Amino acid sequence: MPDSTVSVLLTAGAHGAFDPFFERLAQKLVSAKAADTIIVLGWEMNGTTYSSRCAPNPKAWKSYWRRIVTTMRSVPGQNFRFDFAPSADATRSPGPSAIRATTWSTSSGMDSYDQAPGEEFLRLRQAAVRAAGRRPAFAKAHGKPISFPEWGSSATATAPTTCAGC
Repeated sequence: MPDSTVSVLLTAGAHGAFDPFFERLAQKLVSAKAADTIIVLGWEMNGTTYSSRCAPNPKAWKSYWRRIVTTMRSVPGQNFRFDFAPSADATRSPGPSAIRATTWSTSSGMDSYDQAPGEEFLRLRQAAVRAAGRRPAFAKAHGKPISFPEWGSSATATAPTTCAGC
């Protein structure tokens, strides 16, 4: 999806265009006895490929995220928690588009993979561990628990034998 389209959608969301969807989702979760669900919004938002990315319009992304949390938490009976989980993929830098969630998330998570074709597993694993090492300090500084919703190795990584002993 092109950045211009993502920006338009983020702006629409920030202005409430999708509130009814998130309210209905919250109602369905409560009625299904899943009122204590942990929800990851804007999955890997600091990346470049997903439609939930923030780079095309970080200000609208932040407003939209807050709006979703507020809308879902307005549903009676909910006990939702929201996990802020950017990617720690060693092949991408969070860059200037990364948005820190300090007061409006309940946990600080991070997804990490070694899936770049042509990259050596050990180098990617070490980079992910370095990134993961910064996440606990951030979470602690903001009084948030930490999560690692996704941490994986991919079949597209090459030279897996370079990871002897890891």
